[in-house]
Amino acid sequence: MRYNLDIDLVRSFCAVVDFGSFTVAADYIGRTQSALSMQIQKLEKITGCALLIRNGRGVMPTAKGQRFVVYARNLLQLHDRALLDVTDQDITGEVSFGCPDDFGLSVLPNVLKLYAQTHPNVRLNITCAPSPRLLELYKNNQVDIILCSYYYEEHMACLKRESLVWVAAPEFRLSLDQPIPLVISESQAREHEAAIRVFSQQNISYCIQYTTENTCALLGILRSGLVMAAMIRSAVPDDLKILSLESVLPPLPQLAMACHHASHKTGLLTDALYACIAQTLQNQDTR
Repeated sequence: MRYNLDIDLVRSFCAVVDFGSFTVAADYIGRTQSALSMQIQKLEKITGCALLIRNGRGVMPTAKGQRFVVYARNLLQLHDRALLDVTDQDITGEVSFGCPDDFGLSVLPNVLKLYAQTHPNVRLNITCAPSPRLLELYKNNQVDIILCSYYYEEHMACLKRESLVWVAAPEFRLSLDQPIPLVISESQAREHEAAIRVFSQQNISYCIQYTTENTCALLGILRSGLVMAAMIRSAVPDDLKILSLESVLPPLPQLAMACHHASHKTGLLTDALYACIAQTLQNQDTR
């Protein structure tokens, strides 16, 4: 027997995956938790497999659910884009979006390209800041949607896991006879907080040689060949090298990327931007 996918079921499934909670997702889409559970059960009956699994931290997709959510997001984007196109809706408005500074280089260009395809007349006000500061801005209703990072823990639901790596210029030489020279951008930034933590935990001597408040300056300092830094792997440019861990360098933790958005404030505008962020992260190549 052939089944067709109901777009409402697909949208509800994505909401549960995004929030990692039936309770929060139900509130987000405006349904009761029991009604949402019935939707997921119906979707699992159509697909013939379990798509979600409950654990101590909430709800996360199964292996097949992880595969399905990629198609689900594409379906939702095409569905919404088709409706906008054939109904000739001229959507205007304003959305404030925040992301970490390094993601402004690696993620933002593709997100903006995707968003402009369906929402060319929406104005985006973009703030780049460390994740703790973005979370504070979001909590205080100063931004509508944020992409931020947390330290990854097992079974944590997230849009993507990002590896932190040690980075330097090709000519940089690590000397074991003196403190390791570092450049850090923000004391609140996850990658630089992680660098200081792992060095301190393993009693490795280091020296903060340079500080800066933006990623462009940090990259310029790294290109001098005088210092090294911790960065997310996907943001490392081709002219810098990822340092091997075979020396004294300790491994860095992974980050979990999450997106929070106030759909009740800007509705379709933030929903569509969220979809663009999720699609970009899922399609992003890493070195």
